[in-house]
Amino acid sequence: MVAELTTAVDDLGRRFELYSDQLPRQARWEAEYVKSEALSELKLDRVFPLAERAVGSAERAAASADRLTPMVERALGLVEGAPKLLLGERDAVIKSVQDELTRATGFVEKERIVALEYLTNERIAALNEMRETVARERQAATQDIEHLSLKVVDHAFWRAAQLLALILVALPVALVVIVLALRRSARMPAANGRV
Repeated sequence: MVAELTTAVDDLGRRFELYSDQLPRQARWEAEYVKSEALSELKLDRVFPLAERAVGSAERAAASADRLTPMVERALGLVEGAPKLLLGERDAVIKSVQDELTRATGFVEKERIVALEYLTNERIAALNEMRETVARERQAATQDIEHLSLKVVDHAFWRAAQLLALILVALPVALVVIVLALRRSARMPAANGRV
């Protein structure tokens, strides 16, 4: 954009130089052309009024050229000052871009810090939650194991108690059967000996 503006200002300066150089020549050529045309087609009695008109036109053209000269000089002054203006504008734009870049970099850095802090907090929260979940699961597993162990122990004691009860019931019955069997066998030999 600056290069295009510089090129446009240079072109404008060259045009002003060309116009300021060519305008007097053009006016002189036009006057000579009008003069030659007028002289070739007109009679001498008509030449004087046309010459007067041509002189008036030339004077008006010279006055117009005089009026254009300050404007052309101002334009040339602007064109001559354009490089300084463009350099100043370029420096201002570069400084502005650098400031914007610095602000953008600072903003991105702050956002990065905030994002890292957020991620750190989330990681800490996730680790704490995982730790609590593992602790709860371990406690639940321990309670399940204790409950299962108690059931196994209770079942074993219950079976042992049933076996002991069976033994305590079966032992007296077995003793009664043995005693009865011994009595019967003690009676039988005596009954066999008597016959």
